[in-house]
Amino acid sequence: MQLNFMTYHFALTGLLLYGLSRPRWGVFERKLALMEILPLAIAFGFQFVLPNFSLANSSIVFYQMVRVLVTPLVAVIDFLIYRNSMPRIAAYMLVPICLGIGVLSYHEAVFQDGSDTKKTSILGVFFAFIGVLATSIYIVWIKVFHDRFQMNSIQLLSKTAPCGVVLLLYLVSFSDTFPAWTEVSGGKWIMVLLASPC
Repeated sequence: MQLNFMTYHFALTGLLLYGLSRPRWGVFERKLALMEILPLAIAFGFQFVLPNFSLANSSIVFYQMVRVLVTPLVAVIDFLIYRNSMPRIAAYMLVPICLGIGVLSYHEAVFQDGSDTKKTSILGVFFAFIGVLATSIYIVWIKVFHDRFQMNSIQLLSKTAPCGVVLLLYLVSFSDTFPAWTEVSGGKWIMVLLASPC
């Protein structure tokens, strides 16, 4: 159900931004061809999908802690591929973060007690780290696409959101269970509609 709701929000975002880019409103231009933005659009979709798959297969504590690794990985990717450096003291501050994630990952894998809390599976660990990689690539590419195409974030989002919808519609068919629409209470439908402007 999570990916269904995410797809719904991306579709609304894409429609709103498409409308705002029309000459009648003229808030911004959509000046980039789809094939030029496709790598960013794919990363956009996967940076949401993979962490959700991780959360479905791991504890909330593990999920949240692994997400902290996005910052160090962005710094590493930015340095290795684009030769952008960061201040040495900032790099030193990333070491305890990485060590803490390592200790937590080991603890989650080895010390499984008998409590009812959700456990982290190997699949959850896999999706967590691949999700961190996808999010980090997306963050680095946002800056690259800003600079390369001289576009702002809204212009990029107006192109990536529709592609994200297409990717999510494909993945939803394999991963989400659709509720029986008649069994969803009226209150839940109201909450979905109230969340739409967000």
